[in-house]
Amino acid sequence: MDDAGNTTVASGQNTPPFLKAKLVEISLKSGNTYITIMLVQNLTVNISKMIQPFYPIGQQEPEFSAGPHIINISMGRVMTLGSSLLNILTNSKEINRFDTSALGKSLDLAIKILEPTEDNAKDGPTAKEIYTLEGCRIESYGTSISAGEFVLLENVSMLAKNITKLS
Repeated sequence: MDDAGNTTVASGQNTPPFLKAKLVEISLKSGNTYITIMLVQNLTVNISKMIQPFYPIGQQEPEFSAGPHIINISMGRVMTLGSSLLNILTNSKEINRFDTSALGKSLDLAIKILEPTEDNAKDGPTAKEIYTLEGCRIESYGTSISAGEFVLLENVSMLAKNITKLS
């Protein structure tokens, strides 16, 4: 993923596309193609690397050893009467939201970050960035509702082996 640390977001200049995005489209790999399965309202992709300090004999200052990178994906949306996120991702209508059989299932996904077109074209939003996530494993599923609200939200968290930017 591109580093947005050098952009000037406050003044509105050089704002990265993912900060202006209105929709996120999720596609599931089927054979050699990706099939769009849903839009989500919240998407978080965290990439981290475990850093372990160690102290060589005779040194006061630590050295650091880097471990593998970890990619964590979390997506959420308003729960609808139809299928839940878990059912859509696993392509099953039999899993209820308290069933743990889908946890650990492996998937390959594509994420399209969509931005509304400037001229309100009939084609709808355009894809500004596309990423593929390989070897995703569903780690957790949850639902939540805030006090005073009437909207039930659902979340799915996954770990992935690799993320690749296509455009």
